[in-house]
Amino acid sequence: MALDYALFLGCVIPTREFGLEVSAKKVLEAFDVKFHEMIGAGCCGTAGPIAAVDFLTMAAIAARNICIAEEMGMDIITFCTGCAGTLGKYNKLLKEDEHLREQVNEILKDINKEFKGKIEVKHSLDVLVNDIGLDKIKNSIKKKFNGLNVAAHIGCHAVRPSDIRKFDSPERPILFDQLIELTGAKSINFLGKNLCCGAGLIGVADDYSLALVREKLIKVKAAGADCMCTICAACHLQYEMSQLSLKTKFKEDYNIPVLHYYQLLGLSMGVKPEEIALQTVKIKADNVLAKLK
Repeated sequence: MALDYALFLGCVIPTREFGLEVSAKKVLEAFDVKFHEMIGAGCCGTAGPIAAVDFLTMAAIAARNICIAEEMGMDIITFCTGCAGTLGKYNKLLKEDEHLREQVNEILKDINKEFKGKIEVKHSLDVLVNDIGLDKIKNSIKKKFNGLNVAAHIGCHAVRPSDIRKFDSPERPILFDQLIELTGAKSINFLGKNLCCGAGLIGVADDYSLALVREKLIKVKAAGADCMCTICAACHLQYEMSQLSLKTKFKEDYNIPVLHYYQLLGLSMGVKPEEIALQTVKIKADNVLAKLK
């Protein structure tokens, strides 16, 4: 039975991280997930900047996007943890707060939309674990990695705030590690594993952002990682681009490939590298391919 979702791509993925879109679609479609375009969808609003200026505006921006999916009669799926967090937060608030819902619907009336609270917002991790299931994913594996040490970075928004995300423990998440190890790879431990990558500081405090990611890369390298694996587009960008910056600024060459989870899983499912846009990673992943049986 097909799983039909309204696909919310957001801003970063189609403009800078299309490797995530290509690989996620390729893998999830193998599990009979069907994606339906949300015609007219805009930016999720990114809860921090806009909400800090005008909370009601932020709520209306998020609600407008949710209304499009409601009109389609489908739950939303996102590949971006930030979009999942923002849309999920306001979907929950608008369902629970009648006064806020009335205020937002008064704004939406001008564009002939009304938030009704009929759908859910899901990140693709939720779909993998709860809708598809680990057993079905395990049964899809055709090749296993042998001796591949993966440094997993689940990021902040995949599990926080926990009262909205409800995906895994925000302090000791394990489901992402389990998903990685279905491929035969080992998800290794390293100091500061669950700390922020620093991407949220870009444009505000660039030096601090680079210092945070540098500290994490040092720990990842010391732990013997062959590659990193992310589920968040912003985290993926941070780990790739910062390695290039650190090479220029400090003459430090970490040379750690950073893969989207769907690229790792896709390879293990027997998908060809070019079908999951492996050529888009900025640090060549030849060492990863070499450890695929």
